Amino acid sequence: MPATSQLITRTREIIGITDTSSSLITDTEILAWLNISHRDLCARLEWDKSEWTGLPVTGQRTYTLPSDMMLLEALYWNINGSVITELEVIPMDHLKNRFGTGWRSDADGVPQVGYWADALVLGVHPFPNAANVGTEYIRLLGVPYPTALASTDTPVVPTIYHDVMPYLAASIAWTKLRNIAESEKTEQTYDKMFLKSRYPATRKANSLRQIRWGISTY
Repeated sequence: MPATSQLITRTREIIGITDTSSSLITDTEILAWLNISHRDLCARLEWDKSEWTGLPVTGQRTYTLPSDMMLLEALYWNINGSVITELEVIPMDHLKNRFGTGWRSDADGVPQVGYWADALVLGVHPFPNAANVGTEYIRLLGVPYPTALASTDTPVVPTIYHDVMPYLAASIAWTKLRNIAESEKTEQTYDKMFLKSRYPATRKANSLRQIRWGISTY
């Protein structure tokens, strides 16, 4: 598996500026662009899964998502403290169809659905009652932002995608060099390489990509 320093070199080869002392494009800039590529691939691949827990409060309807979460994949709730259950996440404007126009005045109860209150804020309805609050009652499954890569690090995406990363970095470099035609062509190459790599890519076992709280889920 190549270190990021090798991907910096490959990016330079693509744009034809191999002199590391050139002021046109610096290694620091390329590293930043490779991190953009890395985040993009993690989002596209939904790689790698992480779990978060939260502490709900009686009657509190909304909860801010963890700052290190890039994508939310599933919301689980420890219903009545005994069964971890996946809740459907729906748009906020669908609540009136399911619970009536006065849903905001509904009594606290057992959460049945999650809903998007804002881009970074998740709500639940009914609002949790006293039997549905406590440490780790909220369970989230999703994709975290990958840790920023240093030149000595290895990207976390599968190795086959390491060859893809320099092309998006090179596309951004071409934009800085004001060669829009090359930028667009290189970005198209990035997208094509991603699609070609999608199916033969090595994937982790499903058991390693699911929730791992050790409790039955439904």
